Amino acid sequence: MSYEVKRFVFQKMPVRTIIHEDGKPWFVAHDVCAILGYSRTRNALRMVEENEKGVHKLSTPGGPQEMLIVNESGLYYLIMRSRRSEAKTFRCWVTDKVLPSIRKTGMYTLSQNNREIMVAQGLLAANEIIKEQQLQLEAQ
Repeated sequence: MSYEVKRFVFQKMPVRTIIHEDGKPWFVAHDVCAILGYSRTRNALRMVEENEKGVHKLSTPGGPQEMLIVNESGLYYLIMRSRRSEAKTFRCWVTDKVLPSIRKTGMYTLSQNNREIMVAQGLLAANEIIKEQQLQLEAQ
């Protein structure tokens, strides 16, 4: 099943969401974990309930990739466990801005400046993915 990825930026860090088949927003776990200071996404998700997380194939600059995602409840769990000061700010941003906007309009709208930043960050992330994949290929 194809999911439209909505990208936005929190304090210069990308956050991707999809509207899941259940009609609710799900967040790319890697993006959330990076903001909240978790160094390993899979480890952070170990304690998240099975129905609050999943794996979905999403289109990336490096081609389709399986991404770990969390629903709203899983997102809150990760926020509550984080020890970073940014967790409170992130929670407020998600609950005050992002989720209400998604519920009302089906998307979170960005200003032109944020879109330009997002594109630049997307290109940097794509370059990192390409470098990692090249290293994996060389290792094989």
